[in-house]
Amino acid sequence: MAVPIRTSARFYTLAISRGLFSIDGVSDNPLEPAYDVTSDGQRIVLVRDGMYTTETTVTVVENLFQNMNNR
Repeated sequence: MAVPIRTSARFYTLAISRGLFSIDGVSDNPLEPAYDVTSDGQRIVLVRDGMYTTETTVTVVENLFQNMNNR
């Protein structure tokens, strides 16, 4: 969701929220988010239910904790 915000010297005004996009197979449960925004703010990473794709892939991340500590 996105919400336009107008600012003035004394207060903020929020407009009506709107969806940015819709993707099948992504949970909309706010207690279990299936997405994250990359640290540079340029990409969104999604976790999708496997029944919505015909591809079978495996991603191997080596040295995960070492890479995280180097950030």
